[in-house]
This record gives sequence, C-alpha cells and structure tokens, in this order.
Amino acid sequence: PNPVSNTLIIENPIGGNYQLQVFNQLGQLVLKENKNASSISLNVSNLSKGLYFLNITSDGKTQTIKFIKN
Repeated sequence: PNPVSNTLIIENPIGGNYQLQVFNQLGQLVLKENKNASSISLNVSNLSKGLYFLNITSDGKTQTIKFIKN
C-alpha cells in the first residue's frame, strides 16, 4: 500500500538477495536492511510522516521506489 503506515510490502522485486536503503527527501539514509525473499516486508513505523525513496539493490541492479509514510 502507498501511502503506508507501518509495513511496506514489495512483491516480486528484482533478484533474490536484497539490500534495502530508505532515504528521506534530504537524501539522508534513514533505514538499511538486507533481505532474502520473494516478498519483502519492511517495518517503517519508526519513520516520520513524509516522502521517502526506497532503493532495492540485487545482483548489481538497483530499483528506486517512492513511497509516502503517513
């Protein structure tokens, strides 16, 4: 769901081993995790309300997703 309140769920992302990085609007890294799954859930309940950018990196490829935390 977007906007998200507590848990961001990404299904069918690229690759299999993932490095997840969440950046705020100022470009500051606010959350970083490594995952290995076909569906990723990311707890964002501790983030302040606002716009964020999620970088998913796997096998040398990066995908960026915008999401809103409310």
